[in-house]
Amino acid sequence: TTSNPTTSNPTTSNPTTANPTTSNPTKNPTSDPTANPTTAEPSKNPTSSPTTPEPTKNPTKSPTLSPTFDPTLSPSLNPTTKNPTIAPTPSPSTKPTNSPTSDPTSQPSLSPVTPTDTTIKVELLLDDYPEETSWSIIDTCEGGGEIVSGENYTVAGEAVSVEVTVPPSRFMMNIIDTFGDGVCCNHGQGKYEVFMDGLLVADGDEFDAMESHFFGNCGDGPQTQKPTGEPTTNATPRPSSAPVPASFDALVGTPACNDIQSICSTAGTSLLDKKEVWGELNPSNTLDNCADGGAGTYLIDESVESVTVVATDSAGNSVEGILSAGGFAKIKAVVYAWNNGAGSYVDFFKTSDIVSPNWVPLNSGTSPVGQGGLVDVESPAFQLSNTAAIQAVRVGIRFQGSQSPCPTGGYDENDDLVFKVDMTSASDAVMVAVAPPVTASTSSSQEAIDCPAMVEDRCLEATGCYWGRPNASNRNRVRRNENKSCHEL
Repeated sequence: TTSNPTTSNPTTSNPTTANPTTSNPTKNPTSDPTANPTTAEPSKNPTSSPTTPEPTKNPTKSPTLSPTFDPTLSPSLNPTTKNPTIAPTPSPSTKPTNSPTSDPTSQPSLSPVTPTDTTIKVELLLDDYPEETSWSIIDTCEGGGEIVSGENYTVAGEAVSVEVTVPPSRFMMNIIDTFGDGVCCNHGQGKYEVFMDGLLVADGDEFDAMESHFFGNCGDGPQTQKPTGEPTTNATPRPSSAPVPASFDALVGTPACNDIQSICSTAGTSLLDKKEVWGELNPSNTLDNCADGGAGTYLIDESVESVTVVATDSAGNSVEGILSAGGFAKIKAVVYAWNNGAGSYVDFFKTSDIVSPNWVPLNSGTSPVGQGGLVDVESPAFQLSNTAAIQAVRVGIRFQGSQSPCPTGGYDENDDLVFKVDMTSASDAVMVAVAPPVTASTSSSQEAIDCPAMVEDRCLEATGCYWGRPNASNRNRVRRNENKSCHEL
């Protein structure tokens, strides 16, 4: 028991503590217990192994404003490398390099990286009239030209296979049937297929007189050796993409190319197929409304089917360049000539004024086509004007008569093509004086033609033929309607 109890009348008759820890109790105990104890629920048994052997001598005055809520669940055992490798090298080198290079190569190789050449293969199955079929593949990019062609076939149903290897480029496949019924299916089961590096890029069988396909890309050529040291201040006028075919321009009323290119062409567009009387698109397709003749039948009588203008040198050879003011060019066209072509004549013209055109002849017009059906024709090389950014050419085909920018015969047709030229070097261009071509005579330059093969309208236009009864006097030739036909005078 307590020797000196603090309570005079203790409530506990038998205190539980035999040996109290406090030998001398507080003389002035608090009257009331602590209102706000620091530990709401003190542990019944104190910790036997406290983590802190001694309390902090200099505690912080204020608690941490943003203490962490929860400790890390899975702390890393070792510090993490900033950029560790995913896996060690499976085959490390046994020895380090004895003599490493101290500096990178100062002069890289200048050789350009040339892409692999392209293989083009043409598979052609001829119909029952092989002599009517011809074809060509043209490189349409700068410096291009015809790379392969085929014609003068003689064996019906023959299978033809032609393969060439050339640098990558933009190509145009043209196939022509002079009768105008394709290679299938009324007279045989012909067809054609074109492959580039084993992939089919063009095919066909049923078409009319001509069909064209484009494939490849001009941008596939050799890469430059190194980047240009100084950037150009002006955009280059030379296009890096494939030439865009002509399209109809309602403002001028003709097909036109709206980009400066090395070639401008209606081939494959059908823009100039037929004449107005046969359903030509957008007639008259001329700058000055030169009307087509209204006589004839399509793919029997004269017509202009396509027009192309291409950059050349002064001799007419293809060049690596674009159509430029003061530069040279030539016209290529596909025309249809009547019968054997002896009475069909092609005329070429140019102008540098598309508003009020003054047509300058580029050929004499004295030589007939000399071949019937669909025929490829071209003009001599000519110099482009150095004063106009937009220029035009005209191709006309006529039956006999004399050369004129707008002949009036019933079988005649004219078509124009408008194109842009690069004016960058216009001031430096040296214009060459060229003697004008000799104009054809209406009487002395005509070759002998087949009068008996003519229908009445053509016979009445023809020089050297008459429509009437054979072996009759001039007075009686046309007196009666019976037994009339075309005859030589």
